[in-house]
Amino acid sequence: MNVLFVTYGVPYPPHGGAPLRDWNLLRVLAGEHQVTCACVLEQPPDRRALAVLEQNGISAYGFVLPHRFQPGALARHLAARLPLATYAFYSAAAFEQIRALTTRRAFDIAQIEHSFLTPYRHALAPNFRGKTILDLHNIGALQYRRMLNLKLSPRERAQFWFKARLMRDWEIHAAAQFDRVLTVSKSEADWLTAQLPTLRPVVVENGVDITQCAFTNPNASHTLLFVGTLGYLPNADAGRWFCDEIFPRITNALPDAEFEMVGRAPRRTVQALSRRKNVRVTANVEDLQPHYENAGVVVVPLRAGGGTRLKILEAMAYGRAVVSTRVGADGLDVRDGENIFLADTPREFAERVIFLLRNLAARERVARNARRWVETRYTWARAGAQLRQTYRELAV
Repeated sequence: MNVLFVTYGVPYPPHGGAPLRDWNLLRVLAGEHQVTCACVLEQPPDRRALAVLEQNGISAYGFVLPHRFQPGALARHLAARLPLATYAFYSAAAFEQIRALTTRRAFDIAQIEHSFLTPYRHALAPNFRGKTILDLHNIGALQYRRMLNLKLSPRERAQFWFKARLMRDWEIHAAAQFDRVLTVSKSEADWLTAQLPTLRPVVVENGVDITQCAFTNPNASHTLLFVGTLGYLPNADAGRWFCDEIFPRITNALPDAEFEMVGRAPRRTVQALSRRKNVRVTANVEDLQPHYENAGVVVVPLRAGGGTRLKILEAMAYGRAVVSTRVGADGLDVRDGENIFLADTPREFAERVIFLLRNLAARERVARNARRWVETRYTWARAGAQLRQTYRELAV
């Protein structure tokens, strides 16, 4: 089949959850199909990154969004009944370039990543005869609604309430325009079905590249690790909540315990946490493996978010025991006490971390169970097989 992928940003290098999913699905598909990736970009593309896609058998194009706010463009956007939430990701020039691309070439599948890129569904050539797929990395309505539970300024609270309301009404309407909708978890598929029973979403789960995540035996370290994009509000909140409510309970029992936050673009509030005793923030690292090897336990103290957390699958693949909130592990088929520890209150979270730090044998048991679980359940090869099966069903 001839497949068109529309992505936000160049999927390589795969830094962050969305590029990881895009990159790994593209690589799997390129082994069987002719794949073209149309990348909607904030900045001119890194030609070296596009070259890596080409080297992996993926034709790549970059379309740059305008840099300046344009009142006239916004008015036209809203007049076309496109939601405000998609304006920042929409470019008339990119629209026309995708129209030209799909006019020149016949595609069997056009797959658009993220709900905020759905206006490009209408960029497909008028004579487009292929099937269309929307891949929801997360559901914005759920994501923003959960953010309302965080400690927010009045302005932020009003903003997220408005976005949650806007996305709920609009995402369902947009999803109905596609031949198939993908979600990363059954729970999100069930939510969509409850809103629109005729939608029939397909679950294509996230995965982890187990060949790139080398399993190392759990160590006796008392270092706790949290990995994520630190400019993302739920991750920033997770770090602050952990430092305020959970970490002091841990250091009262284990004074030598340390907490490391690793990720890109940390907010100022996150950077400020490094001034606290035994806390450090490490930004923009290229290789996470040394940080996982140094960690005794990986923590995921999330209180909001959407989709499923690739950071949990990654930690499991590296052979690290994970303690997470239930929100953090939402959508993943994990088993509390067997391949992960789940806790939602500061006291329970701290107790579970302390137990693991004091019991290397327990850490080893949980870590080995987790590694075996991702090897069989959460590989990109399995996710790619689910996606290819969806393509075959649409081709009938």
